[in-house]
Amino acid sequence: MARIDADNILRYTKEDIEELKQAAKRPIVFDEDCPEVTPDKARKFKRVNPPRDMAVNS
Repeated sequence: MARIDADNILRYTKEDIEELKQAAKRPIVFDEDCPEVTPDKARKFKRVNPPRDMAVNS
């Protein structure tokens, strides 16, 4: 079985962290391709494909 070392995969540089902090301060901008979803619109949402029954191997 292969083992994945998450510490090496999920390592952020100082520049990455600073960029994420700056992005968190910026406002969310909605447009015609990505409109804001209101609670009313969210209630009307329907899945295109049904959820699959997937077993998790542990």
